[in-house]
Amino acid sequence: MKNSAFEDFSESALETLDFARCQRPDGSFYGTGGQCRKGSPAGAKEKSATATAKASKDPAVQKRLLQTEIKKVSAKYEKLRGKPEAAAERKKLMGRADEIVKKLGEIDAAASKAPDTKQLRKDMISARDNEKKLRAERKTAEAGDDKKAAATARRAHIDSKKEAKAAAERFQSGQKESGDVRRFGRSSERDKASTKELRDAAASGKLSPTKKAAVEREIRVRDKAAEKAEKADKSLKTQQDKITQQMKTAKGDRLKSLSRKRADIGEARNKLKYSIAGTGTGQSQLTGSQVRAAAGTTD
Repeated sequence: MKNSAFEDFSESALETLDFARCQRPDGSFYGTGGQCRKGSPAGAKEKSATATAKASKDPAVQKRLLQTEIKKVSAKYEKLRGKPEAAAERKKLMGRADEIVKKLGEIDAAASKAPDTKQLRKDMISARDNEKKLRAERKTAEAGDDKKAAATARRAHIDSKKEAKAAAERFQSGQKESGDVRRFGRSSERDKASTKELRDAAASGKLSPTKKAAVEREIRVRDKAAEKAEKADKSLKTQQDKITQQMKTAKGDRLKSLSRKRADIGEARNKLKYSIAGTGTGQSQLTGSQVRAAAGTTD
């Protein structure tokens, strides 16, 4: 329902005149009587903000557009307050407001979960530099005659070592949470990773040449271990089958002895199956420790 003659005129003018609504690169809008020269054409005002928020991959842009939209939705709702005939429209606006609030919450939650690995790395380097500095000061103080100064310098250095270790752990944890494959440059992370994760990291193009070489070397070691385990399993299976045949005619203590041997071989084969699981497929979910332990190798 139209509320004024001005709205009647506005709708008629929009249908008659060549009027366009444009959106600037920063997300704001403007109108023009011709073509969009400082941005791209945009549709209806309410739809454009939502569509742009969905299309944009920048959380800051999404949040700004949604915040603008919810202000407009709230303003419309307030105008309709106290009008019984607008109950359906108010319900619709309330539903839209709930959707926007939910989306804003998702954006904030995603931002809080994603660790800033760049800042964590800076903090780690800063803590490490501070530890080196205090180590030198401690050495100087302990070489002097002032025992009190030496004790103070020693405590400060010990605290800095703890902080450097904690900063390194925060950085490593942040890399893992964000899925940063560069963490596989550390041998401890490579050993905890599955073979599939290492193959994906090597193919990602995000590793430095040195880190990529280390990851590929680990993959080769695992493949070699898995190959060795597979050969060992075939040999054990041959022994197991032979014992099974012997058990068919054995009796008494001889049968018990063969049964124990077959059980021992079965346990050994179960151990080997872990390293055989990913042979040649790159799909193994096992860590380096598991693969090498099953194959009986340590290198």
